[in-house]
Amino acid sequence: MLKRKRISCLAVLILCWVFLSLAFGCSSRTRPPGETMTGQSGKLKAEQTREAPRSGLKQEEALRKAPLGELSDKSPAAAVRTTPPPATTPPTQQIREEAIKEAPVRSEKVVLRKIHFEFDKYNLSAEAREILREHAQRLYKLQDFALVIEGHCDERGTNEYNLALGERRAVEAMKYLVALGVNEKKIRTVSYGEELPSDPGSSEEAWAKNRRAEFNLTVK
Repeated sequence: MLKRKRISCLAVLILCWVFLSLAFGCSSRTRPPGETMTGQSGKLKAEQTREAPRSGLKQEEALRKAPLGELSDKSPAAAVRTTPPPATTPPTQQIREEAIKEAPVRSEKVVLRKIHFEFDKYNLSAEAREILREHAQRLYKLQDFALVIEGHCDERGTNEYNLALGERRAVEAMKYLVALGVNEKKIRTVSYGEELPSDPGSSEEAWAKNRRAEFNLTVK
C-alpha cells in the first residue's frame, strides 16, 4: 500500500511538472499585443533615425534639380522659389516721363493777323512784311506748332484762276517766314480762291478785304 501511494504521488508530481512546463513555454512564446506594437515602433524609430540624414540629403538634391513647376505647393522650398519678388516703386523721374507720354496732347488754335494784297497780285507789301516779321518772332518762341497759311481772292475772275492766285499768295507768305528762320516743315499752304470771302459784298472795300492770306496757328 505504501509503494502504491508513493507511485501515485510521483505520478502527480510529474504531471504537475509537465503542465507547468507547458504553461511557461506558451507564455514565453506568445506576447501581449501592446508589447509587440511597442517593440515594432521602437524598431521603426531607430530605423528612421538612422535613415534621416540620407533622406534629407536626397530631398535637398531633388529640390535643387526639380524645375519650378514640379515642386509641391505645400513644400517650403516651393513657396520660397515660386513667390514673386516684391514690386519696386520706379523712380520719380520715370513716373513723370510715363505720365507725360500717356497724357493726351492738348492743342490751342490761334489766329494771327491777316495780310492783304493788291488786285491780281501776290507780291508782299511793306505792311504785309512787317506783319510777317511779327509772326516769325512769335513762332521762334514756340517749341511745337503747326501753321496753315490760307490764300484767298475776291470774286472777280474764274474759279480756277482764283485758286491758283490764292495758292501763290499763301506760298509767298510762307517763303518770307522761312527766310526769317521759321521751320518750313511746320508750315502748310492751302488755297480757297473766292469760296470763303471775308466780306460777302461786291464793292471795292469788300474786295480789298477778301484779297488776303490768313494764318491759323496750332500750338501743341
